[in-house]
Amino acid sequence: MVKVQVLSGMNSIGGNFVRIEDGNTKIAFDNGMRFDLFKRFYSGFISPSGVGELRELGIVPREEWYEELSDLYVSHLHMDHIGLPSNIPVELTLHVPSLDIYNQMEERWSKSPTWLSLAPRKYFVKVEEIRAGKLGDNLEAIPVSHSAFPAYAFLYHGSDETVLYTGDFRLTSFLSEEEFESLCGAPSLLRYLEDEGMRVDKLVVEGTNFGVGKVPLLADEGFKLMERIVGSSQLTIATSHYLDVEFLRAVVRAAQASSVLIASKVMPQFLRRDMFAELEEPLVAEEYVKGVPDLDIASIYDYELSSERLVIITSYYELIDLVRNLREWSVSLSDMTVMLSEPEPRQEESVDYEALLRWMDILGILTYRVRVSGHYYPFELTKLISTVKPKQVIPIHTQHPRLVLTLARA
Repeated sequence: MVKVQVLSGMNSIGGNFVRIEDGNTKIAFDNGMRFDLFKRFYSGFISPSGVGELRELGIVPREEWYEELSDLYVSHLHMDHIGLPSNIPVELTLHVPSLDIYNQMEERWSKSPTWLSLAPRKYFVKVEEIRAGKLGDNLEAIPVSHSAFPAYAFLYHGSDETVLYTGDFRLTSFLSEEEFESLCGAPSLLRYLEDEGMRVDKLVVEGTNFGVGKVPLLADEGFKLMERIVGSSQLTIATSHYLDVEFLRAVVRAAQASSVLIASKVMPQFLRRDMFAELEEPLVAEEYVKGVPDLDIASIYDYELSSERLVIITSYYELIDLVRNLREWSVSLSDMTVMLSEPEPRQEESVDYEALLRWMDILGILTYRVRVSGHYYPFELTKLISTVKPKQVIPIHTQHPRLVLTLARA
């Protein structure tokens, strides 16, 4: 008999930990970390003393949740889902969406002067890469659109029930279905379920955008806005999470009449040429090169900003330093526009959008806050339910689980 336990994430955004027991099978989905709790106890001058303290505060999963697990599957590599692999206290296999990206993240963690140095896994935890399709006899990984690439939902075929865990996902992608399948190697979640006519008994579904009261922008609407912003400025800086390949592709597409430069020490490590198929590839600013990127290199000094349009892509965490550098290089900030993307709630990755906006304000830089969510919107729930047809809905990754259930039943 299949037993599904949502041990964390039921009443919070982030911190997912879903345990599945079915006879001799004992697996879990996501190893989440709760940044909402982290911010209550830690600040710039108060740091965790260790993983044990974080566990006691409920910020990372409890030790007993891992008992007898053979495998732990991570849906995507946002920190609120991969969490701290060092917290895993037993010998098991940790399955991650990209082994290359995970290894680079772990290397960065190990060198971090912050609490992130606590994150690298213990020697007895084996790591394997997830590939779209069957993962053994009773589990499938299905690609989903999200603000981290790659990302997966998991479909468990149990002894008496089928369980679908969505992870974080959006239904409206920046990509066409054909582009998505080419990039991810398999159809999207709804396309797959429609084609296969799959029966789902229990749907463990995220509900991030329920009860937040923000006006949603779908991907196609966000793209049109991005085109207008880029077309109205000689120099545009666009921020992105370093794993948000779909958004990066959208920026490059919106800027086809401009030169595109990536000014980030982190982002180029995770990007490949094939991610920009059929698009003019962005270049990497040599002033920010770390390692050997797969993309070609150019210098910011190669561009005559007074006569040609330029779009610079950077991460949230590097935006302020980039602007400071541009000012030192005698670039006029009054001729600059910043397009601040906001795909995730601040609880997920601890990004303080308000602080960034305050900096832009005192520097006199025109800023647009573009929120194309990495999560589906409440009005799309009907389409999801009508496709999946679950017998039971279990909300997760939401502060409003009752609202998710009410709308699902309706």
